[in-house]
Amino acid sequence: MPLAAVSICESDVSTPEFDRFAMGAAATEQLYKVLAQEDVVSEAVVVSTCYRTEVYADVSEFHHGVERIVELLSTVTSARRTEISQVGKVFYGRGVAEHLYRVSSGIESRILGETEVLGQLKSALDEARQAKVIGKILNRLFQSALEVGKDARSKTAISRGATSLASASVKVLESRIESDPANATVALLGAGAVGSEIAEVASERFRRLWISSKSFQSAEVIAKGLGGSVSPASFDMVRSLMSTVDAVVFATSASEFLLDSEELEVLSAARGTSRLILLDLGVPRNVHPGASEYSNLELVTLEAVNALLDVEAKKRTGSVKDVEDLIEVALQEFEMIGASRNLDPVIEALYRSAENIRLEELAKFAPKFVNLGDKERAAVEALTHQIVAKILHQPTSQLRRQAASSELGRLLEDVRLMFDL
Repeated sequence: MPLAAVSICESDVSTPEFDRFAMGAAATEQLYKVLAQEDVVSEAVVVSTCYRTEVYADVSEFHHGVERIVELLSTVTSARRTEISQVGKVFYGRGVAEHLYRVSSGIESRILGETEVLGQLKSALDEARQAKVIGKILNRLFQSALEVGKDARSKTAISRGATSLASASVKVLESRIESDPANATVALLGAGAVGSEIAEVASERFRRLWISSKSFQSAEVIAKGLGGSVSPASFDMVRSLMSTVDAVVFATSASEFLLDSEELEVLSAARGTSRLILLDLGVPRNVHPGASEYSNLELVTLEAVNALLDVEAKKRTGSVKDVEDLIEVALQEFEMIGASRNLDPVIEALYRSAENIRLEELAKFAPKFVNLGDKERAAVEALTHQIVAKILHQPTSQLRRQAASSELGRLLEDVRLMFDL
């Protein structure tokens, strides 16, 4: 059965438009339930992140399988079937493995070499197992992809430097804090996905971190998980801390400024000659742009962080070829495993064909055996069995010796053709 994959990434459409192709947990669960009932799909893994929506499948027939996957995606997303067909990329056979290896190694990521994708693929594999829609083929493929991803990061420079918004944000802060960053104190507003990731990185780089959230309980959970140098704080407490900390990070989706022009004036006066870094990652902006007018307030925006990510990514582009070399080796190994998976059925078919010929020939000579006793008939049976076994022993042994060869696929096709299997 051929492998097929349908992939839609944020890079294929505009960011707001991608929301229509995205799936939440409920939609993913619903898709798995339907896939489990599909005759054309024997195995499937769904990868659903904020950047990509993908379905990997082992299908009975490629074109029908892809059409069905596209149709099912249109039922669990806001996109129409025609839109998915136009935007989605389709992969077949070896191309499925190659694409997945490129994803796991980080060279298809929005941020070149980022590591988060490995956890996302592992979660997708676990979800497929829980849904009981994965078998040996895709399990082997995804396990192989995870190994490729680990090798890419340990054996090449593809993940060196800042590879996430969180790591880049912390690196920007370290470059701007005038004192020793290891002794710096930082306040963080926002405990969502971005805020929690920044907190995790910052907790290892700065002496003290306070984290605040709309829900104080959320901040408490994150702080407790990160340890003693991280403390939860109310927004009012963070306001008071702004007069003493080295930096404040804003990572909320608040619709209004958390620091407006009047508050900035008060804050600047309270800081005196002490400089404060204001890192604004909010969408929309959390800090009034007037902050840049004060000499003791340095406003750093999301654009500066993205610029650093671009610079770091350009440094890593030279490692893409190294990763692609690793992928090529992994692809050859995967193809060998796939070809060897087809070996036993061919050998079984070969013996079955030979056995049918043996029985047909014995049937032709049956009238001549009427005077044979049971012992003689058994001897004829044993003799013909032995002849068939001896004839097939050498070619089947040779095929098994070629199990790890890149030529096995071609040899199996030759055997099928020669013996009409």
